[in-house]
This record gives sequence, C-alpha cells and structure tokens, in this order.
Amino acid sequence: MFSILYINPPDSASPLAGDGLANAWQLLTVVGALALVLFLAYFSIRLMGRARGGVRGQRNVKLVEAVGVGPQTNVQLVQAGDKFFLIGVSRNGVTLLGEVNGDSLIIEEKPLSNVPFDSYLSRFMPKKKDHTSNDDQQSKE
Repeated sequence: MFSILYINPPDSASPLAGDGLANAWQLLTVVGALALVLFLAYFSIRLMGRARGGVRGQRNVKLVEAVGVGPQTNVQLVQAGDKFFLIGVSRNGVTLLGEVNGDSLIIEEKPLSNVPFDSYLSRFMPKKKDHTSNDDQQSKE
C-alpha cells in the first residue's frame, strides 16, 4: 500500500561541496550577526540600568540595616529622605511595620578603607609551616 521512495540528492547539494569562499562568507555572516546581537544586548542592559537610576547615582532610599527573623523573612530599616521606616520582607511581600524616630537610632557610617584584598584574604588562609627550618634543626642535631 505504501511505498518508500528514496531520492538521492545530487552531489552539488551536499553542504560540503561547492565553493569554499561561499562557506567562509556564510560563517563570517553568522559570527557577525552573533556579535551584533551581543553588542546590542550589552548596551541595552546598560541603558536600562541608567534609566532606573543606576548604581552610581545619588539615592533617596537607603537600606540602613536588615535582620533575619526566619527563613526567607527579615525586618529592614529603610531611610527615605529624612524619615526612617521599619518594613517586613517575606516571600509573600513587603509590609510596613511602622515609622521610626530617627533621633533614637544609632547609625554608624563606616567609610570604606583602602586596605588591600590580600590582607583580608590572609586572615582566612591557613598559615604554611616552614619545613626548611625544621630540616635545618634536625641536621644540626
């Protein structure tokens, strides 16, 4: 009832056959299109960041302090202008808990120090024992 028909394509239809210059041009076109898409994506993301205020801009709202009170739940002290608000943040949303008198708060503004990163890293890295001094002491005995 059904018959299977096999059609062999001509040799010229093979993707490997033909002019090598045409294949190189196709590859160059695809790579160029990919580069253009990546370029446009990068600059559109930067443009959206600037439209939202960016990281470098002066902010009117600051997170002063946050304390975790449970899994995926915390209480945050937020400063908006010269007012302070206590809010609860959870998976279900954000709830205003109340306004806080700014005069009763102790806010420490710690300036960023220019301490090199390797000094911080050395605090957490284990000290290596100097094996050469032990070998020298053993050879003297």
